[in-house]
Amino acid sequence: MMIEQFRRTAPTMNQGGKAAMADWKPQIRKLLYPVQFEEQPLDGLDRVLSMQTDPSSSAPAIEQALTSGEPLGNLLATPIEEDKARAFLQAYLERVSGN
Repeated sequence: MMIEQFRRTAPTMNQGGKAAMADWKPQIRKLLYPVQFEEQPLDGLDRVLSMQTDPSSSAPAIEQALTSGEPLGNLLATPIEEDKARAFLQAYLERVSGN
């Protein structure tokens, strides 16, 4: 049972030999959690970035989330408006990738 649970959550290897996230949702929840009660989540971007030890490590999860087509605003117990969640994640991604 423990081995099966590990297989479902462990990173897999992509063709380039880099670890690919098996599940991006926990990382996205971690980024959205601090801004879930903000009227404008973008106002909390600098605060969330400062809380991360390696902000750029979240980029693959954000890319997967934004392209997944899944609703992102409902990942937390207190939902965030979908457009605000996506705008926040897009701004985070742009900031850490230098665009």
